[in-house]
Amino acid sequence: LVVDGVQVGAVGVKRLSWFATEIKHLVVGPEFRRRGHGRTILRLALEKVRTPVAFATVRADPGYWLLANQREGLERVHCLETPRGAVHLLWKAVRPRSRTDPAA
Repeated sequence: LVVDGVQVGAVGVKRLSWFATEIKHLVVGPEFRRRGHGRTILRLALEKVRTPVAFATVRADPGYWLLANQREGLERVHCLETPRGAVHLLWKAVRPRSRTDPAA
């Protein structure tokens, strides 16, 4: 995401199969946080998804990433406890699959 000519953040969008796309490594520069840029980046990433399902893994700490993903419609489906803390798996049905859909 570029705002006023300055890159404030980025995200990876990786299509894994005909069915699933992973939203990964969303980052916002420390000086640009708490201004809604992360949510904007997530929305833009979800707009690029052309598979029926998108998913992301989110660390529980800091908790605002989990809340931001949930606000954008991703649903928490699993929580895995790791030595570095909890990791949540979230997913969202992005678009229905259609036989006439060229992106399907």
